[in-house]
Amino acid sequence: MRATTLPLYILFLSFFTSAILSIGREDNLYYYLFSIIGLSAIFCIMLFVKSKTFFKFNPLDSIFLIIISLLISLGMLFYSEPMGFVLLLLFLSLIYYFKIIKLSLEKLLKVVNITYLIYLLLSIISYSGLILAQEPETLNSFIKDYGFISFETLYGLEGSTAAIDSYSGLIILLNLFLNSRWTKYLIITIALFALLWTTRFTPIIMFLFSIISYSVVRNRFAAVFALSSIFIAFFSFSFLEIFYPNDCFFIKDIPNSVILHIATHGRTFIWSEQFQNIANNFNILDFITGNYLHAEVLIPWGEGLTSNSHNSFFHLFFRIGIAAIFMIIFFIRKVFYNFDRRTFPIIFGIFLSATTNGTIFYVGNPVFLLILIYLTYFYKDYNIIK
Repeated sequence: MRATTLPLYILFLSFFTSAILSIGREDNLYYYLFSIIGLSAIFCIMLFVKSKTFFKFNPLDSIFLIIISLLISLGMLFYSEPMGFVLLLLFLSLIYYFKIIKLSLEKLLKVVNITYLIYLLLSIISYSGLILAQEPETLNSFIKDYGFISFETLYGLEGSTAAIDSYSGLIILLNLFLNSRWTKYLIITIALFALLWTTRFTPIIMFLFSIISYSVVRNRFAAVFALSSIFIAFFSFSFLEIFYPNDCFFIKDIPNSVILHIATHGRTFIWSEQFQNIANNFNILDFITGNYLHAEVLIPWGEGLTSNSHNSFFHLFFRIGIAAIFMIIFFIRKVFYNFDRRTFPIIFGIFLSATTNGTIFYVGNPVFLLILIYLTYFYKDYNIIK
């Protein structure tokens, strides 16, 4: 059977449908339901493909996949946590899909670019308010006033600026480093326009540091160190926020907490509060399976209660516990053994964006996990670009 991208299109179509049907709703029921429908397309095609590689994993990969599966299944058993289960299905199905369907980079980029343009169009239609209009009280957008012009920042189909800013940044990086066709300039221009319309700094930082990483990171050891430094910075900032908020380590007479809040738009406050929730409320089972009930913190500057970590890795830990750590180690290990200078800036950009954006790994848009699995696990083996 010829390699096909149809299951990937169905997966994205399921995401679009769930996002549209979830407008005005407070739960994630449609995201879970339509994610499973989209994943079913991948499982169905695997039934019709005869492949000797279906169950061929090296021993260490097998151990990782089994441990992740067992831990997330435990979370489903004890807490009936649907997100972890659906995320597990997405993770495993994409790995099996690429294991069987040796998809070329050119075909993958075509799927990702086309679905991004569809998503952007639907987002602009929703933004216009003509149809698919979001409820104003559920929007996560901002009013920007530059004197000569005032406008609301562009938000994604899900009603959040965070949903489209890093997505646009990813599209720019993918096409910049891996697309050899002339159409890449058109895609980059469109994605750049959408990114600037959001006025967010996260994708800009994502882009700049990814470009720097291409120049600086030249081997697998430097790659692992660069990815690890993201987590070191995350823990260090949180540590300062918890234990030394009133000290002045950075600028004289300006407390650390003030500097950190400005640098991260208040995210260090949320991280430090959630760390303390873990220390004070987690039991042994919570560490193993996660417990999202303890993610909730009170924001003192007007947002009220929130469970959004504004950090995808932290969000994963609350949802699936220690399985999140195994998943991160799985990807970093693959970066070490399959290092490539052309793909690393994109991988680094995803990890960096995930540090301040809670929508990178969640039940909904599959693009980040899709790209991360392909570039870390399959890109170099398939030797698409020589």
